[in-house]
Amino acid sequence: MKRKRSYIIDKKFQYGKSIKVVGAVTILLAFIILAVGVIISLNNHKTSKNNKLIMSNTENINRILDLQQSIYMRFSMIPYGVDQQTYSRIAVELTKDYNNSIKNLNASSLANEEIIKSNNNIIIVNTILIIAIIVMTFSGLGILFTMLIRHTHRISGPIYLMTMYGNEILNGKKPNMRKLRDKDEFGEFYEIYKKICAKAMKNK
Repeated sequence: MKRKRSYIIDKKFQYGKSIKVVGAVTILLAFIILAVGVIISLNNHKTSKNNKLIMSNTENINRILDLQQSIYMRFSMIPYGVDQQTYSRIAVELTKDYNNSIKNLNASSLANEEIIKSNNNIIIVNTILIIAIIVMTFSGLGILFTMLIRHTHRISGPIYLMTMYGNEILNGKKPNMRKLRDKDEFGEFYEIYKKICAKAMKNK
């Protein structure tokens, strides 16, 4: 049965180094998240404030519409003393101005509604962005931690072997020294260490 590989050989060294690196990255990312969060929060606050202003403008527009309606009704009741030609001319002008005003006010009102929808979408997107940043940050930290554990395994593995072989020599045993794996660190030093151990065994 094939022995399951353990990436944790020297817990103090591997966990210590990995936690330090992850800790430093975490602090950096925390500042980034904080900065982005502050910006998004300010944008949300500004958007919410704009929405209130737009709602106020919409109410003003509605009041103007009511006022124009009232003015139009009053001017449409022109005194009977005015001749028909003058009456017709005034009525046509009032009707034209009124229709143009209504058209412009309706366009403004619709534009305000679109802005409100857009602002609400911005708030939703900002919220999703915050959640996405948090998820990606913790996912990235998890991946980084795993990669560091595997990398430190290439360092602690040779150190573990050299320590074990040294103890065997000190206890009078002849260690069966194997080669390091292709991706292990300290390859050159390990070869020198093997020669030193072999020489030490001969001199006994």
